[in-house]
Amino acid sequence: LAGLVYMLGPYTFGYGFLISAAFPPYVLLPVVLLITIRGLRTKGPWWPALFGLTVFVMGGGNGGPQVYAMVPAVLFGVWVLLVERERSVPVRRVIAFFGWAALFTVGLNAYWLASLASPETTNALAFSEQPNIINVASSFSETIRGLGFWQFYGGTQFGPWDPTVRSYLTSPVLIVTGFAVPIVALLSAWLLRWRYRLFFLLLAILGVVGMAGIFPTASSSPFGHLLLFAYDHVPGAAGLRTTYKLGGTLNLALAVLFALGVDALWASFRGKGEYELWRLLVAVATAVILVANAYPLVLGRIQGERNTAGIPAYWTQALNYLERRGGPEREFFAPGTLQIVYRWGGLVDGVAETRPQIASVIPWPFPVNEHYQTNLLAAVERPYQQDLPSNDSAALFRYLGVRDVVLQNDIDWQRSTTARPAEMQLLAKDPSLDPLTSFGLPGQNTVARGSSQASDPSSGAERHLPPVEILIVPNALPPARVEAGAPVVVSGDGFGIASLAEEGTLRTNPPVLYSGDLTAADLAGLAADGPSFVVTDSNRRVAYSFDAPRDNHSYTLPAGATLGDRAIGYG
Repeated sequence: LAGLVYMLGPYTFGYGFLISAAFPPYVLLPVVLLITIRGLRTKGPWWPALFGLTVFVMGGGNGGPQVYAMVPAVLFGVWVLLVERERSVPVRRVIAFFGWAALFTVGLNAYWLASLASPETTNALAFSEQPNIINVASSFSETIRGLGFWQFYGGTQFGPWDPTVRSYLTSPVLIVTGFAVPIVALLSAWLLRWRYRLFFLLLAILGVVGMAGIFPTASSSPFGHLLLFAYDHVPGAAGLRTTYKLGGTLNLALAVLFALGVDALWASFRGKGEYELWRLLVAVATAVILVANAYPLVLGRIQGERNTAGIPAYWTQALNYLERRGGPEREFFAPGTLQIVYRWGGLVDGVAETRPQIASVIPWPFPVNEHYQTNLLAAVERPYQQDLPSNDSAALFRYLGVRDVVLQNDIDWQRSTTARPAEMQLLAKDPSLDPLTSFGLPGQNTVARGSSQASDPSSGAERHLPPVEILIVPNALPPARVEAGAPVVVSGDGFGIASLAEEGTLRTNPPVLYSGDLTAADLAGLAADGPSFVVTDSNRRVAYSFDAPRDNHSYTLPAGATLGDRAIGYG
């Protein structure tokens, strides 16, 4: 019963299934606690080794889900040391277990722990979810029901961001049943005499308070101010600011106490024939609570706009074709978008992620990767995202090590807020790129149902496009290479390089360097190579938005000036 309660609920359906990096730690959290309980009762390194191996199976990522999955285990060790009166577990054994467990955990996960010190992690902390957004809806009443995650409460003109959990927020029946589990759990902790009931009660309290974070964001609690201080001053703390990931700890505590209470209530009616009706009512009430919490699964409403039952056959053929081509060069999937949705369904990261063995480049407007990388990819997309000429895009693709450009004409560009197929034809018409092949029938998933040429003139041309087009970059270069010759030193950013490519300056693929990344000694050392120096106005002071790849940067701003409430994009 505890397993069903833990498995069925808003956290699972709204967060776990969608956020793949968070789900394995959530699934394995009870296993880690069980390993800890067994390991503290047994000598030797085998249980600590299993602890580290279990964390390894959780997979890499940003580290937050893995850290939160170990919270109950660590707190159980503290509980054994400070609360257990009989001292059945020696202090030395507790220290030895967690020491060995830490050693195995770090050793087996070093491959991704090292990446946490990369600039990518720094950018993610600077530009991704901020505490005032993460905890904007994480009140105690929402959190204790397994809700409170900010993405559950937003949406667009096409519907909620996470339609799977919307009924948990709006249905009076589901709101009432959502409180049933925590109420029964609280009564169990109060009325029953189980050895570890207070431990799980404290876990539940920690989960609720921790998940609430700095709520209310406009006037945070003392605990919230403590969190904000830690985010700013404690190394690594900012990486744990998505406190909703403590949902595993809360759900485990409530599930155990709920199951304990139901079992005790059921047992109290055992052997009493006149109470058989009450036992039936207990069973029915428990079933109703489980079904209500699992309503997306029961009604088949787990799939949202970014889920699909399967990939169309033409995409399977296209990916097989790209995989057979092999080679070190990359495949560029256009267009880029923050959240990709296709007309046939959706995948969180797009079809390219279904074949990790294909070396792919997927432009993403979110600047969590290297600054230079994100900026240059935005410049590569400039023709079809900003309706500018495309005459020599092949030069830019060669710098990226791209061999094939894959046009995803079946993208739902309205929902994805990105370029439409007709606009991406600027690449298909670029004289520096050659058509290679296509997949799917003309008009298959390339236009919206019910659209007409009268209401949408561009849809007429899109009806004749295949859903997948592949262009080839002549004389493609591998991503890792050594370039010789006189370098071009650019004062500017990736958009300056894109402008040089359009003018044909980079047709021979000379080495390109950013002047802002060079010291005086570096510049002096380049003198013997006969470099060209190009001054552009691309590295300007602008306001930049990464909500979408279109209309996402402002005009040049003078020193000290801001846009205020004005829109960032301009015509």
